[in-house]
Order: sequence, then C-alpha cells, then structure tokens
Amino acid sequence: MSRGEESIREALKECGYVLDEERPRGAFNGTGREHDSDSPYRDLNDHALKNLDQWVPHLGIYKCRRQSGRYSSYTGVAQWRRSATHGDDLEKRDRNLKICSSGIRDFGDNRGYTPLDLVMAAKGIELKEAFDWLDEKLGWSTAGPEVDIDAIKAKQAEKGRAGSESQPAEGAARVEEGAEQKAEQPQSDNSDFEKVPSWWGLGGWVSANPPPPQPWIVQGTVPLVGVGLCSGQTGAGKTFIGSHLSACTMLSKSFAGMHVDHPGGVLYFEVENSGIDGRIRAACQELGGNATQLPFLYCESLGPLLTRKRLDKAQTKLLRDKIAWAKQAIVARFNVPLRLVFLDTLTSVSGIEDHDDTGEGAAFMNFCADLAKEFGVFIIVNDHFGKNIEAGTRGTTAKEARADVVLAVIGKPDQPDEEPRKLRWRKLRNAVSGREIQFRLRRVDLEISGVEVSTRVIEFLLDTEGMAAHQSAKKGKPLTDEHRVALNVLTDCIKRAPAIVPTGHEPPGIKGTLVSVWRDAWNDYQVVIHGKDVEHAKRFRQHWARLVPALKLANAINIDKGIVWIPSAFSIQP
Repeated sequence: MSRGEESIREALKECGYVLDEERPRGAFNGTGREHDSDSPYRDLNDHALKNLDQWVPHLGIYKCRRQSGRYSSYTGVAQWRRSATHGDDLEKRDRNLKICSSGIRDFGDNRGYTPLDLVMAAKGIELKEAFDWLDEKLGWSTAGPEVDIDAIKAKQAEKGRAGSESQPAEGAARVEEGAEQKAEQPQSDNSDFEKVPSWWGLGGWVSANPPPPQPWIVQGTVPLVGVGLCSGQTGAGKTFIGSHLSACTMLSKSFAGMHVDHPGGVLYFEVENSGIDGRIRAACQELGGNATQLPFLYCESLGPLLTRKRLDKAQTKLLRDKIAWAKQAIVARFNVPLRLVFLDTLTSVSGIEDHDDTGEGAAFMNFCADLAKEFGVFIIVNDHFGKNIEAGTRGTTAKEARADVVLAVIGKPDQPDEEPRKLRWRKLRNAVSGREIQFRLRRVDLEISGVEVSTRVIEFLLDTEGMAAHQSAKKGKPLTDEHRVALNVLTDCIKRAPAIVPTGHEPPGIKGTLVSVWRDAWNDYQVVIHGKDVEHAKRFRQHWARLVPALKLANAINIDKGIVWIPSAFSIQP
C-alpha cells in the first residue's frame, strides 16, 4: 500500500468512515451466524445501531422503554424466551434486554444480538424477512454514506501542517483543529434542503402538489390498506355485518349509505363454525348477486398465530401463504384484486392468552398491520366487547390504539330480530368518528344442496346523519342525537305498521303509524341500550313525557287522532 493510500485511509477513519475489511465481524452476535460476515447484512446492522429510534419502538418488545440521556438506548423483556426464575410470566420479569449503539445483549440469557438477530427473534420471522423489514424502517438501501472528499483533503492539509511543527505542540494543534472544525463546519447550500433525505421516511415539506387523499374501499369506513376491529358482544351480529360488508364490496353496493370506491374480492377466515357459507349466500342474494359467481373465498382453519406470547412461525407463514394464494386465485378467476381479509374472531385466531397484556395485543395488531401493507389489503378482525360496552373492545387498549378503524356493533344475543341494533363508527383515522346507524336482522331461508337453511341478513334503517340534510323549512329547535334516533325508530315503525295520516294535514302518500306502536318500539330500544330494572317503567314515562314535546317543538313530528308522522319536509319517503 502506498503512503498516499495509507494517508487517505487514515483520513477516512478520522472522518468516521470504516473500511469494509476493518469492520468488526459479528461483534454483538453470540451465535456466530454467517450473515454477520456478509457485507450487506453487516452494513445494515451497523446502520441500525446508529439509528435505534427508527426501528426499535416498532418491534413490539414487551416493556420496551427508551432510557433517558443524550444517546438513544432501550431496555425491555425478551418475550421470545422463557425466564429461569419467572417462566412465561412477563409481568414479573426484569428488563434484561439492553439495546444501545454499542451493541445489543440479553443479560438474562447472557447472549448478544445483532439488529437482524433481534428483529428475527422479536417478530418470529426468517432472515430475509428481517432484512426487508429493517431495511424498510431505516430506508437504508437507498441511503448509503456520502464521502465528503473536500473534507478529506482539508483534513490531510491540516495534518501535513501539524506534522511540520514540533512534537510537544502537536497535541495542542490537534485539539485546536478539532475546535475549529466544529466551529467552522461548512454550511450546505439551500438547494440541499429542497427534498428530505431518503432515510427520512414518511412525511416531508408541505407540497404544492400533494399526493391524493387516502383511498377508501368503502368511503369513510374502510381504507384501502390497513387493519381494523369490528367489535361487539357475543350475538350482536358481527359476522352478519361482515357478510354484508363483504357482499357490498364484491357487488359495489353502498354499505350503510357509504359508497364503495374500490370493489374487489374478499377472503374470510371464520373458525368458530358460524356458517359463513350460508350467511354470505344470503347477503349476496339480498343485494341481487349470486355468491357462487363472486370472488369470495373462505377458510375455517387457522391459528393460533401466537404461541406462548410470541408469533408462531409456522402459523404466520401458513397465513401468509393462504393470503398470497387467495390474491392470485381471485385475480386469475375474476380479474379483480383482493380487497378485504376478515379474521373472525380475534380470540380464536390470535391465541392471545391474556387479553389485558399490552405486549400480546400490540404484537398481534402490529403483525396484522405489516401483513396488510405486504399484500395491499385491509384486514378486519372481529373482536368482543367487555361488560361495559362504552369502554370499548375487551382487554388492552393497545388493540384499538393500533387500529385504523374500529366499528362497534351494539346489540344483545337474546334480542329479537325486529328490534333495532346499532353500528357505530367508533374510531376512524383521517375521517369523522362517532357516526351511528341503526340496523335489524331479518330471517331468510335458503336451499343449499337440497337442504333448507335459515339465516339472517342485515337491513339498515334510516341514517341518523341523513336526517340532518332533510330538516324542515320551518325553523324549530335543533335536534339532539337522541331525537334523531327516536325519529329513526319512528321511521321503522311507519315501514312495518303504516297508518293513514288524518286528512287535511299532508299531501297524499305520506304515512304515519300509531303512537302506541312507536312508544312500544322506543321502549324496547331503551331496554336494549340501557337494560331493564324495577325503576325502568317510571324512568321511561318521564323520558317519554319530555321526548314527544321536544320533537313537536322542533317541528319534527305531528300527532293527531292517535297517529304520529314526520312532516313531509323532514321525511325520506318510505
């Protein structure tokens, strides 16, 4: 090696550039795996150690916590192995996993990890998948180190001048040189900051030509890619809602009044023997379609995806293979893309042992989110409410926190089909949450292979928000949400038990219903939502005495001769 080459190498080292042949090999991996000596893997590992904040928080490590201090470091529990003292009880285990820029070590197991080793262990995936995942988080493949040749030449010149001075002054000159370099670090031109660097990730400057808004499968309800929850108590009607949503997506029919922007195929995993075959047939038939000629594929065997609080490699690979096959098969047979993947239900599919365990819930939802991005689909997981419906999905809040959409199905298993239930848009990213619509179940009979099968279909009632667009020209008192729901129930009663409006009030064709029919239906609704006890009758009488005058004062209803109706200015004709 020439003296000039040696000088350049020394200058590169001082500027922070380490030559490939001089990089430490497998410095933090106690296993001595071959990938540590392979340059792309080693370089990715080195880059990952310098940028911990970009990937460590996304691993789903139990009790993961960023340490305070100037430099990034993390601690956590290595949930993928058993503890010698506490076994599988993660809550009692100490944060023995230490992650910092100088290396990664599990002191409870006395084992070192490279970043790729850690990703494989934490996410339960193979090396290639770990490489792709870490590369995506870091944006590494498009962001190699940039060598500043001018800085190297300046460094060489300074070094040459320092060499000509006496030995005692050399140390002081180096300190002075370092101080000057920090104080006089060259500033980049403004043009260098027109675009964010490739390692920046999502985001950037507010652009005059922004990307289009997030596309939706169902407008304002189901995004094109992501993960969501459809939650409700047992028997509320979650699978019926899922069947109806599937039929709307395949047939491009509106779902609960919301337009289907991107129709396509559906893959439904149903492992609780709920008869999804009959339900999807009925849902499609109700919308004028034939399920046997539509891109609907279902599977009744899956999971559990988590085993002993970590992802099961065999089951997660099997799920990936099934989704990949379904995507290809739907395109080949029907020439449409796969849009929706249902997992029904979370308890049966996930294998989560403790629903209050944040680590388990987060790991499952993160896996579903990564899976949705990988295949470009939206994954809907049917889950259960706890005892308190208003508190949301049962167990850890990590599930709802990591979901793009949370739909709440409100109803009870012993509720008659004709009584209204509710579908609530509990959470939506980048859209309006809190909207509600009523629906009821209607029994239908089908013939499957010569056998008559009875099932249910969804029948949505008047949309509560749609009522606001048809307010009376007469200025009345503004309606509350409860008033609109009461009018929904009234509209349903008019459909089921119509009565002629007394003459002299409305144009021909406007219908009403008996006040007693509406009152009974509203009483049944209150029982479903709030329950029934010994004080219910008294409370309901007081409530009814306030409700009816309020609606009359708002010009929302008219009553005459025992008949109640919605004035034509409010009404969506039945």
